[in-house]
Amino acid sequence: MDFKNSIQEWASDLSKANASELETSYLIGSSSHKIELSNRTKGAKFLSAILYLLQENLSGVQMCAWATDSCKEICLGTNSGHAAMVETGAKTNVVQIARLKRTLLFSNHREEFMNGLRKELNAMVKKAEKKGVQAAFRFNGTSDFPIETLGIMEEYPTVQWYDYTKSKARMMKFLSGKLPSNYHLTFSYSPENEESAKEVLTAGGNVAVVFNEKTKKVKGERQLPTFVGSRFLGHEIIDGDIHDLRFDDLQGGYVVGLTRKGNKKDMKFFIDTARVSV
Repeated sequence: MDFKNSIQEWASDLSKANASELETSYLIGSSSHKIELSNRTKGAKFLSAILYLLQENLSGVQMCAWATDSCKEICLGTNSGHAAMVETGAKTNVVQIARLKRTLLFSNHREEFMNGLRKELNAMVKKAEKKGVQAAFRFNGTSDFPIETLGIMEEYPTVQWYDYTKSKARMMKFLSGKLPSNYHLTFSYSPENEESAKEVLTAGGNVAVVFNEKTKKVKGERQLPTFVGSRFLGHEIIDGDIHDLRFDDLQGGYVVGLTRKGNKKDMKFFIDTARVSV
């Protein structure tokens, strides 16, 4: 089999693979630009890492039950970021295949997956302690799985867990204090879930919104996006591009403003800054 095969064909071939065939060199990492930025910021208080699984049901396992059409179109899982860098003539790449293997290991060999995750979390916690900072971990880098059902967050009470979600029900549980105290959620906005986003904001939750504006630099210095300090859906917009640590943002019904990444701009998922108000 070569890389001309689609990710779905790989998923079909690997669906009955044993755990050893699905093991990858690592489960979690810090290769995300925002994660790297969070970790190297001067005076950083956290050492953060992230897990990337294969989004939606491309593996044959639904990992994004609340995905919208617009977020599928621009998804970091296959349509942007490293996962989208596919060679001419190919249909997939090693990044997508690694995420597929992790997802099938998680789905079909849960015990082996969880043991591997614990091993890596233990190493991360020790590294954070050595640096004198707190470990922070995002399980859903390219998925939206309710990890509160796994019980693992309670095993690592000193780790700050965090995620984005498109599930209003999960977000409301978080705001009601019904999720583990060391877990933080930010609601992920899409045009299709705007009414839910309004409810979350009213209830005091933060909502991440990607605006159709690129990051600008002057003499190498990043310029503050034009939408920061304005309002969207009646709530103040804060800068979400400084880091990925959403639990470290101002809390209480803020719009976390993000700039679009990559060259795609005419996408429904990106919100026109004309909708921003003073």
